[in-house]
Amino acid sequence: MTSPIVRILAGTVLARFVLAGPVRAQEVIVGPDAELLGLLHAKLSDRVPDFEGMARRSGAVGRADEFDRAAVLAGEIARLSRVWSDLREDAAVQIDVSTRLGKYGADAGGFPIVSFDPGTFVNGEVPITFRNASAARIFAVPMENGRETLARTDFARSVIATVTLEDLAASEMRSNTPDGRIAEVVVRNRGGDELGRYSPDPGTAPAGGDATMDADEVAGSLSETLGVPAAGSTLSAVLPFLREQPYVFGTGGNFSGVLFSIVGGDMETQRPLDEYPDLTLAFAPTETAALVAFREGAARRSGFGRSRPFGGLDCGTPGIADRCGLLRFEKAGEVDVLVDVVTVAEIEGVRYDAAAAVEPFDAEAIASMDRVEAVVGYTKDELGGQGNVPVGARAYYAGGLRNEALPLHDLLGGMSGAFSAKTMLWTIDGQGDRTVFFARSSFP
Repeated sequence: MTSPIVRILAGTVLARFVLAGPVRAQEVIVGPDAELLGLLHAKLSDRVPDFEGMARRSGAVGRADEFDRAAVLAGEIARLSRVWSDLREDAAVQIDVSTRLGKYGADAGGFPIVSFDPGTFVNGEVPITFRNASAARIFAVPMENGRETLARTDFARSVIATVTLEDLAASEMRSNTPDGRIAEVVVRNRGGDELGRYSPDPGTAPAGGDATMDADEVAGSLSETLGVPAAGSTLSAVLPFLREQPYVFGTGGNFSGVLFSIVGGDMETQRPLDEYPDLTLAFAPTETAALVAFREGAARRSGFGRSRPFGGLDCGTPGIADRCGLLRFEKAGEVDVLVDVVTVAEIEGVRYDAAAAVEPFDAEAIASMDRVEAVVGYTKDELGGQGNVPVGARAYYAGGLRNEALPLHDLLGGMSGAFSAKTMLWTIDGQGDRTVFFARSSFP
């Protein structure tokens, strides 16, 4: 599955701008080309570029004949080195994006800009990603002015969005990609007439909190809100929770079949649980759902399963606060310790990117987590909705990102397969009127 892309309009200028609103006076790179973006990405990555390789690919060297090529190459190397040295890591980038207005939403109070749908990125030799796309998604226009605004566009609702990006960094999600926070958007029609400008809400930290919770504290907070175990718990501490679940199926060691189960609080097992070298189990509100999660989780543990054990699993029955989960225990001496837990829950009536989607959780825990937005490897029909359109998600994570897939469940299986952190909360828009929570914590 590929993420949507948008087209950037070319032309590069380096200047100092004083921009309106919250965008501060600073160096702004206007319309950067691929060469400049590549140099900027290297600067943000604290990496010295391959100046000679870049120079050999330049048009100037390509046009030089055999008599002048060596001198032109040396000049290009020197030029690229100077440009890279002069770049500032705190610079902003301003790009013109060719996009269009979506259908006016009365509840949102404006037109959605399709280029700010989750997971959208600026395509090119050096792509650009938006860190806060959902915050910039709505171009606010009063309803009484909506018809007039739309009339100033063409039949395709085409517009040019001039986007200023601040707080640039190397993307955690894509290689060779700068990532920035949208600080200002100016919307113009194809004729260049300004239709409006706005700055996304930057968000605020919770009152009275310094947002300094570490990954273990965040995992405990999320687990408490969802009413599920946190990684680091012992099997004896988790068993009461498991006995409360309608259906639990598990296995241990090198086996892939069901070796024990808990149904209605009653446990059946081929031998005591503490005799298994490790345990992998699934719980869910229905027998079918629990078996699906168990089989996929067990297959993935063995190295040949799909990366989306919850795909096709409806873990959100309307009117029922049901949950699904995968848990893995390992021996620590004589004690079984929960080392990885992935759980699914849901909330109805809110989008994943609305403030209400994370209101059930402790505000300081949410503020302590980094976040990214993406199109995940799911489609609406896999989450109980209709259609095979890829769905958007916002990932909150605590602890550093790692370059290996999740051991039990990889939400980005259809995209990268390499996005992992110690504690994660995914809020995924399943079908427009409900948000699916995927939470994960790992130990140690």
